[in-house]
Amino acid sequence: MKLLINAPNIHSGGAAILLNLFLQDANLAKYSDVLLVVDARYQSTDVNQSALRVEYVKPTMLGRLWNEVKLCFFRGDIFCFGNLPPLLTRSKNVVVFMHNALYFEPALWPSFPLKTRLRLMIESFLFHLTIHSTSKFLVQTPHMKRQLSKLSVDPERIIVAPFANIAALNHSSGSDKSFICISSGDSHKNINNLILAWEILSHENIYPPLLLTLSKEEYPSLVGWIELKIRDRQLQIQNLGSLNHSEITKIYKSGSALIFPSLVESLGLPLIEAREANIDIIAPELDYVRDVVCPVETFDPLSPISIARAVKRYLGIPEMPIELVSASNIMQKIFD
Repeated sequence: MKLLINAPNIHSGGAAILLNLFLQDANLAKYSDVLLVVDARYQSTDVNQSALRVEYVKPTMLGRLWNEVKLCFFRGDIFCFGNLPPLLTRSKNVVVFMHNALYFEPALWPSFPLKTRLRLMIESFLFHLTIHSTSKFLVQTPHMKRQLSKLSVDPERIIVAPFANIAALNHSSGSDKSFICISSGDSHKNINNLILAWEILSHENIYPPLLLTLSKEEYPSLVGWIELKIRDRQLQIQNLGSLNHSEITKIYKSGSALIFPSLVESLGLPLIEAREANIDIIAPELDYVRDVVCPVETFDPLSPISIARAVKRYLGIPEMPIELVSASNIMQKIFD
């Protein structure tokens, strides 16, 4: 039997970590021939590439189209790791790992750069075009299954199986009441509102430590804006830059609380990792969060004030609600 693992758009981040897990799985041995098609930028020292053939795809439109042409002639099982099934295929067994929740959230697209918006529009169109030719879908949460079911996909074709690389995570004993946000700077990650919440806290003389993992090269405008806020308000925020998985694991072991403001996720890998590391989680009151964890505090992700209040509750800082006053007291204030 032959197996093609099609991942032409996978090269880094959480998706690459999950791809590595599959490539190390012993069940691949049942196939006489395993071909991995992956983005040319993909690098992994954890995978024994001698056990499979690897073809690299240039991250260009022409490179992706040429890969689609070659898929037309492949006979065997196909595991599509990059959300999209082949446009044309002779394979009778096509499994798609669906992990881009943004396909179901077009209202969020305008917040992305034009190039990203166009990519999402094209990919979403192609996904809807090929959805009924897919044998099975693999998703990681009931939330993603519900989203697929709305598109008239037979629930029997949807496999819910959350998975993550959690072997290196030990229970944490730290209690320093600092915060970490393991996230990229994509607009749906909602980092702007998180920083605005920290600015609100500074106006109340509250300066909790916060660690970020934003790449300066990928998100120069966002990182520059954050650095300006840090200087203006003396915020206790440190950006560690883009980290590999082992470096992130060390942060979890520090015992800090994870604060995760993302608006939409197919899984939310940092939530799973924080849960396994036994550290507190502060996250939005959204379906994707409750599918995988029980946060100690929740907030409205669209409101920096709500995020700031959740942080204060976690820190044990009381916030008294407004008190009602009588009409006579109002008249005295008006006409005093």
